[in-house]
Amino acid sequence: AEALFRENLEMRRRALGPEHPETIFALYNIGNLLRQVGRLDEAEPLLREALAARRRTLGVDHIETVDSMSQLAFLLKERRKFAEAADLLGEGVAVQRGRLKASDPALGLSLYNWAATLQNAEKSDKAEPIFREIIAAYEKNRWKDEPYFAAAHNGLAKCLDGRGEFAEADPMYQKGLQMRRQLDK
Repeated sequence: AEALFRENLEMRRRALGPEHPETIFALYNIGNLLRQVGRLDEAEPLLREALAARRRTLGVDHIETVDSMSQLAFLLKERRKFAEAADLLGEGVAVQRGRLKASDPALGLSLYNWAATLQNAEKSDKAEPIFREIIAAYEKNRWKDEPYFAAAHNGLAKCLDGRGEFAEADPMYQKGLQMRRQLDK
């Protein structure tokens, strides 16, 4: 697949130019493929280049730009560069808030990825209100149980636990565990 993707990229660069959305998409595909097979050193510059090109050509608030932010953030998380990954995910969430309804579970997933990455970056104080937002939206909208809703309860519990607020943390851990058990049935 990599050889075909690279050939496709070169054909698009020649025919369409380096800034054409289809050329950028081909570049993104190679970077994403390399990330998925663990070749992070090779993938990172390609994903950075694709993101920069999408910001220039499509704008910051375009869905493909947000997708590039997410994929680069996932790579950065794999490289344990949590602070930079959290910044990208937060930027993506800001765009999604303007495009998606607060009741959209896709926004919930993006919020979860951002909050969990903030927590990994040792910024639990910033993650906590996001976990609370996810849980409130989950309960208000009665979304179908998904693993990330259970994980949001655990994430909030970790924030509270870290501050020594065990009385509030324990029910969150229990709720997360209960949800996981329901999902496993």
